[in-house]
Amino acid sequence: ALPGTAATEGMLGEAFFTSVRDGVTVVNVGRGTVIDERALTAALDAGRVGFAALDVVAVEPLAADSPLWDHPNVLISPHTAALTTAEDRRLAELFADNATRLLDGRPLRNLVDVVDFY
Repeated sequence: ALPGTAATEGMLGEAFFTSVRDGVTVVNVGRGTVIDERALTAALDAGRVGFAALDVVAVEPLAADSPLWDHPNVLISPHTAALTTAEDRRLAELFADNATRLLDGRPLRNLVDVVDFY
């Protein structure tokens, strides 16, 4: 669940996948750029990765010709796990609360570092 930053881009690449125990499971619910998809595909084909569950990919939507779509040991999910029927209301409430905090000079909630994005 890593953020997508310059420091994490391609972090799970060839060197990582050659060092893992055969059959490892890889799950990515953070940012797709963390995984080098060519290296992942090679590791899947070699059996170093036994299964990959990808909720995110480097470029979304995943290209129709990506080998990840048809790989028998890959699950691609739609990256919508956070969606609920209450989401719009909760976002509006957070916005209103933060607007009030800003006007009152109080600290804002859920600040994001715009350099590292977490």
